[in-house]
Amino acid sequence: MAVKPTTLAWNKPAGPNRITTTASGACNPGGRAAGHRVLANHAADSDHPAARTGDAHRAKPGVFVFDFGQNLAGRAELAVKGPAGTRVVMRYGERLDKDGLLDTQDIAQHVVKKWPEQQFQTDTYVLKGKGRERWHSRFTYHGFQYVQVTGWPGTPC
Repeated sequence: MAVKPTTLAWNKPAGPNRITTTASGACNPGGRAAGHRVLANHAADSDHPAARTGDAHRAKPGVFVFDFGQNLAGRAELAVKGPAGTRVVMRYGERLDKDGLLDTQDIAQHVVKKWPEQQFQTDTYVLKGKGRERWHSRFTYHGFQYVQVTGWPGTPC
């Protein structure tokens, strides 16, 4: 999912990312709808600074892989400074290949893509270019131990 922080009205029917297809009808499955009470998802640990603890490596020029030390469900947060329009892409996964890059082949075989450009366990952020920016995805979480980052302006600290 690519995010442009300056995009307005993204959630409005006539917004820039509007859906141009119509919904199709379906038969009622029957039965009775009932609520199911569960605890809301919340952050259990927000202090997992992989970059600050030296658990990041440059897999190849322009590609950094952060190791969170354990498999977890959550999201990474960016704290980045760079020129406007810079695209930082974070791909999440549970394994690395022999070259130290993210290996998603095992899980990718179970993903059904609705359109060819659809990315699995990927967040993209486009920088505003106005000083240090902090961002994390808000409508999803991922299962991962590793986050592979491309497009980072400079070298992550």
